[in-house]
Amino acid sequence: MLVLQQETLGVLGVNLIYGAFYLNDRPKELVKSFYDNINNDQLEIDMINFSGPRFMYVDNRLMSLQLVKNGMTNAVMFGS
Repeated sequence: MLVLQQETLGVLGVNLIYGAFYLNDRPKELVKSFYDNINNDQLEIDMINFSGPRFMYVDNRLMSLQLVKNGMTNAVMFGS
């Protein structure tokens, strides 16, 4: 079990690095890319927060809703 968790986190890490370099101007596609080479039953992302100068135009509430829309989690909560 531990090896599978390590492999999943490794793949997620590579996906995050790739997305940071190549998809930072398309946040919806960036969120989808987290699951490249990962099955939905291997990982559940419950919260997301884009920050920094590159993402100042991104509404984190809408990105949280993308998690639900893409089947990455069943529900999200966020403030107003």
